[in-house]
Amino acid sequence: AAAYTGSELLDLTPKKKPPADSAASNLCFAMVFLMAMTLPEAANEAVTPQNDVVVSMCAMLTVALGLTFIRNPRSWTFLIASAAALAMGIGVKSTMFLYTGPLILLGLGALAWNRAWSAALRWAVVAAALALILDGPWMARNEKLFGNPLGPASLYKVEKIAHNSPVKVAINVLRNLSLYTRSPSETATTLANFS
Repeated sequence: AAAYTGSELLDLTPKKKPPADSAASNLCFAMVFLMAMTLPEAANEAVTPQNDVVVSMCAMLTVALGLTFIRNPRSWTFLIASAAALAMGIGVKSTMFLYTGPLILLGLGALAWNRAWSAALRWAVVAAALALILDGPWMARNEKLFGNPLGPASLYKVEKIAHNSPVKVAINVLRNLSLYTRSPSETATTLANFS
C-alpha cells in the first residue's frame, strides 16, 4: 500500500526526462516497500491487538486509488477499489474517517474543479453504500448491544482524557510520540524517549 501510494504521488510531480522518471518511479517503489517492511511499529503491532498499521494501509490505499480514480474518472475499478479501502478502514478503526476525511474532500473538490460532477457523485454514493454494507451490521450490533454504534461507553472512558488542559494534551502527544520512536536499539529508543 505504501509503495503504491508513493508511486502514485511521484506520478503527480512534473515530468522532465522519461527515462529518469521511470527509474525514479521504480526506486521510489523499492524504497517505500523496504521502509514499510522494516517498520518497527509493524513488528510491535503484529503481536498486540493494536491496528494502526492496518488502518494506515487502508488510508494509503484510499488515497492512492482515489488519485488514480481522479485521473481516470470513468474507471469503475478504481472507484470501487478506493471506496472499498475506505469502508474496510472504517471497519478496522472508526477514526479512519477522521484521517481520510479531509483528503476525500480534496479529491471530491478536484473532481468538481475538473467538472467531473457525475464521477464525484458516483464515488460518494458507492463509498456510502460500501460503508453501509461492510460496516452497517457491525455498527447496528453495537447500537443494539451498547447503545452506541462505535462500541461500549466504558471504552471511551478509558480512551479519552476526562478534562482537557494544555498540559494533559502535551502529555498525551509526548506519550504517543514515545510509542512511535521505538527502534531495534534499546539505547536509541531510550535516548529518543528521554529527549
